Amino acid sequence: MKSGLKRLKKHVAVLLAATLCCTAIPFATAKKPVDVLAEDVNPLTTVWKTAEIGSHTDTGSYVYDAAAKTVTVTGAGTVFGKDTNSDDLFYAYFDVKGNTTVVAKMTPSASNSTGMVGIMAKNDTEPDSMAGGIYVDYAKGQVRLGRHGGAGGLSTGAITDSIYVKLEFSADAVYCTVASDADFTSILVARKGMGTTGLDPKTVGFFATAGNTVTFEDIRITSEYEEDGVTYKKVVFDSETGELIPTFSKSSDYEGPYASNFTFASTVDGNILKLVSTRDTTVGKDKGDIRSGKTVDYFLFPAINKNCTVSADVTINSINNGTDKQGIAVGQFAVADAKVGKSKMVGSFLQANKNAATQHSFTTAGGSTNAGNPKATIVIDQGKTYNLAYKKTAEGNVYMTTTAANGDVLGQNAEAPFVVTDAHPNLGAGQNV
Repeated sequence: MKSGLKRLKKHVAVLLAATLCCTAIPFATAKKPVDVLAEDVNPLTTVWKTAEIGSHTDTGSYVYDAAAKTVTVTGAGTVFGKDTNSDDLFYAYFDVKGNTTVVAKMTPSASNSTGMVGIMAKNDTEPDSMAGGIYVDYAKGQVRLGRHGGAGGLSTGAITDSIYVKLEFSADAVYCTVASDADFTSILVARKGMGTTGLDPKTVGFFATAGNTVTFEDIRITSEYEEDGVTYKKVVFDSETGELIPTFSKSSDYEGPYASNFTFASTVDGNILKLVSTRDTTVGKDKGDIRSGKTVDYFLFPAINKNCTVSADVTINSINNGTDKQGIAVGQFAVADAKVGKSKMVGSFLQANKNAATQHSFTTAGGSTNAGNPKATIVIDQGKTYNLAYKKTAEGNVYMTTTAANGDVLGQNAEAPFVVTDAHPNLGAGQNV
């Protein structure tokens, strides 16, 4: 797939739910997938990856503090290899694509005399893979812009001070700007670049060597790339939003049916999630029904009662002809006090289904599901990427948008809301969903 996760403006109770008999990829296409049974393992335990790069035997660590909104990296190994062209260090990173920008406040540990900490981009996680970035070199008493094969000192003041860093990585180049404030109005080092032949970063993140700890906050990692004439701009990570780790569940957890002839597998790679769902397609066999909570798999965020928007880039690679009640849904879900229809789970969501269409569906106060409100559906193509966005407001209205990769909004709901007058009482404005 061609695109990555849009930033979620607030936590919401669900990222997506899926009935079986389809494959779908929210976020971006996973590399080298290895399926994990979701009922045994929730694959989305973190959006970070880590690597011990080089020959050291000690181990480093990273910690994301959701309350403080910081990432702390504790090091291992001995060197960022600007002179040796080979790294030996601990690396906490993301997979990225295209031109990538990292903005972060970096606070090195105080009173160190050796070792290195910093931010870098690296082609892959092999020791001799080309790398470049900004780092503190305690032995030299400097903050430096460096790469394999070269480095240059930067005038940033005491190396124990917090600094705001903007790093821009692209093929064969790395640029940095350093400031003392988050708005980059008090510039310490004007934008400075380094040619870096052979740099084509597929990873970006934070590193530290043994005996060193560094804290990052106000982090925002973005990427931009072009495919088939379309420019994609993605938020890879934002420390204000955090990791937003959903938990996996299925309809049987909410007293709904879950047919034994269904299987569900998922693969995760950073912020990439791939879902593969199958069923026995013999005539008369069960079919999933996302509208009534029959044989559904859910990835749910912690419940909140705030009005919010949830969106995801989704590619439906294939979906069989079982029923238009199968598919992928993004929206708000809540557990009712009593069983409603086939399940206690109720929802208001944007559904992409087998008819190559997206439509709004919601559980009514009477327990049925009103599908396709409005009745007109929006045609989408399998194998192409669309952003599905669901928004609820304090007035109880719902805004649903389907956006193509080129930015075109499909349908008329971007400006005009659905006025939902008969939604289940556990849904809507002010409800914990």
